[in-house]
Parts: sequence; C-alpha cells; structure tokens
Amino acid sequence: MKFDKHSCLIRQIRAFKDFKGLFQGFTLAEVLVTLGIIGVVAAMTMPSLIANHKEKETVARLKKFYSSISQSYLLAKEEYGTPDYWYTDEEVPYSQAASNKMGDILTKNMKILKTCYGGKGCFPDITYKKIDGENATNWDNYKNIAKYLTNDGYSLFFFSYGNQFQNYGNGVLVKTYGAISIDINGFKKPNIFGRDMFTFSFTEQGIVPNGAQIKIKNPFPYSCNRTKCTDAWCEGCAAWVIYNENMDYLHCDDLDWNGKTKCK
Repeated sequence: MKFDKHSCLIRQIRAFKDFKGLFQGFTLAEVLVTLGIIGVVAAMTMPSLIANHKEKETVARLKKFYSSISQSYLLAKEEYGTPDYWYTDEEVPYSQAASNKMGDILTKNMKILKTCYGGKGCFPDITYKKIDGENATNWDNYKNIAKYLTNDGYSLFFFSYGNQFQNYGNGVLVKTYGAISIDINGFKKPNIFGRDMFTFSFTEQGIVPNGAQIKIKNPFPYSCNRTKCTDAWCEGCAAWVIYNENMDYLHCDDLDWNGKTKCK
C-alpha cells in the first residue's frame, strides 16, 4: 500500500480534535488539575504493577527451572543409576570434585553457557542478601560448589554432601545427596534469597524445593521470613513460589500452608 502523507496528516489532526473535544467546557485550570490527578494516580499504581509483573515472571522462571532440573535427574538416574554410585573414592562429600561430578551429571541435558566449578564468572561478584535484609555471602568467591551459567540466564550451583539421612517429620528419614541453588535472572538485580535466589534439596526421591511441607529443614515460614529468618540464607521460599504461585511472603507475615496462602 502506498504511503499517503496527506491522509496521515488528516488522521492526526482528527485524532487531536477528538482528544481536545474531551476537555471542551472545562477551564485550563480544571484540565491541568485533572491531568495532575491522573499523573499522581499513575505514579502511585505503576510501582505496584511493575512489582507484581516481576513477581509473576519470577514464579514462571522458577517453575521452568524446577521442571527442567527434575527431568534432568530422571535422565541421570537412567544413565548413571542412583547418586550412591556416581562418585569415585576421591570424590568425597563436601569436596570440589564431588560437587563438580554432581553438577556435570545434572546439567548434561541442559544448555550451559559457561562452567566455572569453584572459579569465578558464573555469579555476580557481590554479597548476596536475604529477604530479612541481612547479608548472605558472595557466591562468586565460594569454593567446593560447582557453578554454572545457562544460555537462558540462570546462575546455579551444586553442592554435594554425600549420602545423608534428613528428618522429614513423623519419623521419616530421606536420603539427601546435596543442595542446588539458583539465581533465576543471573547477573541482574536484586540478588536476594527469596526474591531471585532459591534453593532445592537433592534427594533420593527427586529434587525437593526448600520450604516444602514435607521438609523439616528450612521450613516455611521460619526460613522464608521478611523480618527474621532462622537459617543462614533464608532458603525456605522455593516451595511456596512453586506450589502457591505467588511471592506474598514479601508483603505479609501471616501466611500458612494449611490456611492463608495469599495476602488478599
């Protein structure tokens, strides 16, 4: 279609007249006051809308990773057997070698942009914070964890601590092999546990998001509390985000698995 400058100009003039007509019968002062009110309302509501959008984006990205890492574990078990048989005698619990082995196996079917192991470059070189405002640690400098950066912008690390039995309540002991932590937007801010950094437990049954009802370690809300967390990193938020699909623990303090699952 041929572009007609004259027709385009006519349409713009008509649009301006239509907009101008909205304010016919009002004084200039009244129009300015109205526009000012609209601006104030927009300024008050926009931050909330932006924050809500970011939280929904975090929920979606965390659920995507959980699905991906769970599928990776199933494929790894088919190829290598259970994690009891993954390690050599030299790959002892809590060692860099064991974490590297765990990470390499679980990321084999993922698209990895960069592998850092115990080195730097897969996490931002800053001190992460917790949702209660306290400092956590600088993961870029951390040793004995295997660090990776994925093609879609996730920063993640694996920490192997061998075969341990953890109490999951009611006398149930679950064999646990390590921990997996992920920053869902990598080098982008805010770099805070419970906002963009989350942790999972690597168990015999599968990958379990921390803070899940079945877990005694890192329970919600004590390990996911905007006022004061009871653990070192505030690692108990992942399950709430995945299963309840919200981050309302950032906005109110009376949430409960068996009761109130949203602030409003």
